[in-house]
Order: sequence, then C-alpha cells, then structure tokens
Amino acid sequence: MELKKAIEHLKAAESSIAGIVTDIRFAEFPSGWDVARIAREVGPEMPVVYISGDGAPDWASQGVPKSIIESLSSYHN
Repeated sequence: MELKKAIEHLKAAESSIAGIVTDIRFAEFPSGWDVARIAREVGPEMPVVYISGDGAPDWASQGVPKSIIESLSSYHN
C-alpha cells in the first residue's frame, strides 16, 4: 500500500487498524516516526512497532510512548 494511502486509511473514521508496524526511514516524507504519531492521534493506545536497520538510537527521542523497536542491524554481520 502506498504511504499516503496508508495514512488516509489510518485517518478514516471507519478504519479497522488495530496497530502498526512501520519502518523508520522511507524514501519520501513522512517518516515512520511521523506515521506512528499520526496513528496515535487516531488511537492514543494504538500499538506501534518500529523496524529499523539503523534508526534505533533515535527511538528514545523520536518514538511514541509505549512503543517498541526491532533493530535489524543486529541481524547483519
């Protein structure tokens, strides 16, 4: 699903999204950080899982509260 369409679906009143899993970095705006903030505007308790190859150090300052991050950099040797 295109990023803009995904955000439109998130914001839709009839959205059935119960949680999101998002990469942190996309080729264009918005970032995964932004997508999570939008999701939390829609549902303040919506579960958020971030996936990143290199953005884990930014999670403390950029991530939404009560979210988790899975850093893929630990899987690459």
